[in-house]
Amino acid sequence: MVNNGITVAKFTGEDMAKTIKGKVYYISPNGFMTKQALMKNYDALINSQNYETDKTTSGTGTNVTQVNYDENDDAVTYNYNDITFYINTSHVPNLSSNTESYSITYYSELRINNIPSYLNDLDNIWGSCAPTAGSMLVAYYDNELWDNLSVYDGASDFPLLHENNLSAVNSLIFELAGYYRTCKNMDGDLSSDDNCVGSTPSEITLGTKNYLNDHNHSAYIALKASMTNDYDNYTGLIALGNPAILTIYNSTYGNHSVLGLGFYTAYGGVHGILIYDDWDHGDVWISPSIVTNYIFIYDI
Repeated sequence: MVNNGITVAKFTGEDMAKTIKGKVYYISPNGFMTKQALMKNYDALINSQNYETDKTTSGTGTNVTQVNYDENDDAVTYNYNDITFYINTSHVPNLSSNTESYSITYYSELRINNIPSYLNDLDNIWGSCAPTAGSMLVAYYDNELWDNLSVYDGASDFPLLHENNLSAVNSLIFELAGYYRTCKNMDGDLSSDDNCVGSTPSEITLGTKNYLNDHNHSAYIALKASMTNDYDNYTGLIALGNPAILTIYNSTYGNHSVLGLGFYTAYGGVHGILIYDDWDHGDVWISPSIVTNYIFIYDI
């Protein structure tokens, strides 16, 4: 699985004199990394501007993998033999009891229930789609798994609809906007598109990781994966009840961030994704082809 230029991989074969058969390592532009080394260098890795000139090659004989990076810090090609890329599902929360399947002739879907639906036109921050999507993710985990992930819900849960507790939800969105660097100055004019310019996928990833670290859950980080290369891993996250922040682009949405909460298969084997688009309440069905990245929490 490739995300942020960091690949979780299980290898067969050898790396120079060191046998790595059956062990889990992390590949970065700087070479193989243990869990400890990855955590130490995490911030620098996902903010590096030099991926386009870096590459990692490992293995011996025909058991070789090479990952090439572009200026957007995404792995754009990887060729491999005898190597399996995967999300280790023991490293994500198991909330599969929150999932529900549905099927009729030529259509089936799997979705996560109890996902909050929040709208980015209710928080008075320009370009706040990323922190709005992030707030749905944080509120879901706070309600369903960790009651100490945010203080804004007080002694109760976050609402499933934004307007049912504007103060709590808007406070969470404002906090995440700071983590996601949505605005140049969070004390400035938050309605100005000169000040609030939105968040990049890397800013969302790093911001989510830092938020978890600062709110009692430093064992978890956030990872960013390519939907083009890793759609099957996305469906695996959903099956375990884990939503993901999606960055999307098309003529309708432009550059936008939403929350992925399900997937479907339609007639002819066509795959799709269920989202809350933070423009209105209710499910929206989109094609994976308009999704650039998905960002999720992961315990390494």
